[in-house]
Amino acid sequence: MKYPNHRYGDPEHLQHYAAGWPLKTLAKHLRRDERTIRRWLSGTHKIPWWVPELLRLERYEKYHQMQQMNINPRLAKMGIVRGQVVEFPDITRMLARLDKLDNKPNPIKVNNDRVIAELRTKSG
Repeated sequence: MKYPNHRYGDPEHLQHYAAGWPLKTLAKHLRRDERTIRRWLSGTHKIPWWVPELLRLERYEKYHQMQQMNINPRLAKMGIVRGQVVEFPDITRMLARLDKLDNKPNPIKVNNDRVIAELRTKSG
């Protein structure tokens, strides 16, 4: 733990490791009163050095056990979005459809900004 004073813990570390824990559960786990935990999290009282260190070590051990059992961590906990890949429409296909409607041959444009501007003028 890197903190200038070794007697007290870093409040930011406590907030990091206590994220996601309900206050009542965290107080029961640390065997302290809820008011004490609330004061530590708000920064009004100094945190004993062992509190963030204990939470850090427990998190590390839990992660290490999950690795040994070949269990992947839950992605929802990390906030990773899952879903299908978004496919954007192909401009050449859109131009081909517009050409069929207008019955005019349209060469494929390289500059997409110019193509989009032409599409806007044709459609509207």
